[in-house]
Parts: sequence; C-alpha cells; structure tokens
Amino acid sequence: TTLFRSGGGIYVGILTAFFNVPPAVAAATSLATIIPTTIIGTLSHWKAGNVNPYLGRIMLLGADGTPTDLNKAFTGLFGYTIDNLTDIYETILPPTELNQSFTFLINVLNGRIMSSETFRKHQNGRTIPVSLLGYPYLLDGKISGAFFIFSDISERKHYEDQLTQQALRD
Repeated sequence: TTLFRSGGGIYVGILTAFFNVPPAVAAATSLATIIPTTIIGTLSHWKAGNVNPYLGRIMLLGADGTPTDLNKAFTGLFGYTIDNLTDIYETILPPTELNQSFTFLINVLNGRIMSSETFRKHQNGRTIPVSLLGYPYLLDGKISGAFFIFSDISERKHYEDQLTQQALRD
C-alpha cells in the first residue's frame, strides 16, 4: 500500500496493489489507469465514499490502533463520525468480543491481512452483521496503520436464515 503525498506533504491518494510496484513507476503512472486492477482513490473521493465499491465502509487506523478517519459510507452504515471516538472504539473492540477483536486488531497492526464475519452496533443500538477486512498499510517501508473495511452482509444473512428455516420445516 502506498499513500501519495502532494508537494506540501498532504496525502492525496492511496494505492493498494497485490504486486510490488516500484515507487518510481507508481509516481509516474496515472492513477486513473490503475483503478481497474487495484483498490484506489484520492482522499477526497475516499472521504466522500466515492471509491471502488468493493472498498465499502472504511475506518483508517493509526499505528497504535486509534481511529484517525472514516469515510461517509462508514458513517452511513454505523451512524458514527470521527467525533464519536469513544463509540467508534466499540466498533473496533466490542465488549462482547473483546479478546477476538483485540487479536484481530493486533494481527493487522503486525502486518497480517485479516478477515472475519461478525456483528457490530449502529449508533442507535441496532446490530448489523458485517464482513470485516483488516488491511495494514506501509509508509516508508514500515507499518503505519490499517484500513478496516466493513461490508454490510445483512441481506445475505437474512437469506441464510430463510434457507435454514425452510430446511427445518421440510
């Protein structure tokens, strides 16, 4: 993963690829041409939630696991903004799954890509089934944080429940 900075040091883009892209090539390549084969977006598009639809609802974490940013799609799913930092921690480390969630977080911050299906709470208390992908990112060759990418799997879980109920009746 590479975060691109402007001349003023401001992060202007994100590039994640499943292959090694030499920095000189990445810097010289038009980001628009990379979109079909990578997960990419400028920060303005990322914040607006207008990135690759496979990215979903994103929480950006710092190297210590502290949430540093959220996209609008995350806020739309869970109701939280970055100003709700205490509540956001429960999205990362829900009290009912503290050990499992802490292990997930530590593994991601140590460089492993992790995924799981779990439940997280909306700000209003409603429980949402989600698929969670934890993806570390590197800056200057060291792990500097992680993306937590949440996908709402409510519809799929609903259909699975229907199939289970139908199988039990037959």
